[in-house]
Amino acid sequence: MPVQPLNETCPLCGSSLVLQVTRTGKRLKKCSTSKWDKENMVATGCTYIEWLGNEVKELDELCPQCGQKLVFVTTSKGKKMKKCSTAGWNAEFRQPTGCTYIQWINDR
Repeated sequence: MPVQPLNETCPLCGSSLVLQVTRTGKRLKKCSTSKWDKENMVATGCTYIEWLGNEVKELDELCPQCGQKLVFVTTSKGKKMKKCSTAGWNAEFRQPTGCTYIQWINDR
């Protein structure tokens, strides 16, 4: 996928930042001077990279399970869902916390 210019500057070198999507669908911001030298298999230019996670927007809707606010989430891979704002994830025990309401949005 082609890179998309951003109206932001690199905190390391002051050059402009670009938005890029990897082959696996993950999004990142990186310095526009950062390149990959295929011949020597090394990165060149500025080393600034910021991996982007989920985008979350609060909705004016209430959760049908618990009555708390819903949020609209776009995952780092572009999938969309409405879920309860109290939902979370316990990484240590690998299980959900809070309300478990999720509605996946199929926009295809």
